[in-house]
Amino acid sequence: MDQTYSNVVTETSGTGPFHYRYRAYLPDAPAQALVIYLPQYGGTIDAWKDSCLPQRLANSSIASLVGLPVVEGTGYMDESSLQALQAMLTDSVERIKCPPDRLVVGGFSAGGVGAVRYGEVAVQGSLSGAFRPRAIFAVDPPLDLRRWYLGLQLIVRRNQPTPLLDEARQVIQVLHDTLGGTPDEVPDAYARASAVSAFADQGGNLKFLRDTPIRMYAEPQLHFWMYYTADLYTLNTLDVNFAINELRAMGNRQAELILTSGKGYRPDLGGMRMPHAWSIVDELDLADWIEQKLEK
Repeated sequence: MDQTYSNVVTETSGTGPFHYRYRAYLPDAPAQALVIYLPQYGGTIDAWKDSCLPQRLANSSIASLVGLPVVEGTGYMDESSLQALQAMLTDSVERIKCPPDRLVVGGFSAGGVGAVRYGEVAVQGSLSGAFRPRAIFAVDPPLDLRRWYLGLQLIVRRNQPTPLLDEARQVIQVLHDTLGGTPDEVPDAYARASAVSAFADQGGNLKFLRDTPIRMYAEPQLHFWMYYTADLYTLNTLDVNFAINELRAMGNRQAELILTSGKGYRPDLGGMRMPHAWSIVDELDLADWIEQKLEK
């Protein structure tokens, strides 16, 4: 990045029971707000290294950070993961000296789940010390864990040799171990852990975001996904589409869904075409949206 701002980079490890890591990008002037980005499973704190967002936000005196509050940037399905996220945010707010009521939280994939779940528990008041976000953004997150589990089962049942097959088996096992069984065996555990429960009243935990500005992204390229034996039942598009519709039905006029086409590529996978990607986001447009929500 050029030096239009100080480009201070801080890499921090948590102490005590939490071992988070984050990289913060700070403006020259005191930070008037903070944007937190949670990467995907297997993501790193280098996730925004080539992004234009840190500099663009810094030009508006907004700090940003890429954080890994839990192992490999994933989790967010249990209380300890959310507590680790809260510990990381508390540390970063204190170090950056940012007003705690001027936070925007976002993420991609599993990180998007973390952003949405954090917003829900912050509004609900079930996480001690949580900061209520001014706004939330999430890129193709698997919000409904029951839908995710059942969709992955479809991929396994089809048993076709695609890159999704081993991943589906692995995630099914993680969900089973973390939540104590299948959605049919422990439905309450899945409902408690899910950011969205499509067939629960007001979307389950989603109801806590009825007044929160939120933007979600997805690229539902069905011809691409059919090659992987995937369909709408197995895509996170189903969750984000439901979530925005449900929030609007609750009266949230600041709930937005951005659907893209042909933008999904993954530099971390050698530049391969992949609709499940951060690259579907128009970063300058997102920066405008963040600045607008922080002005209110």
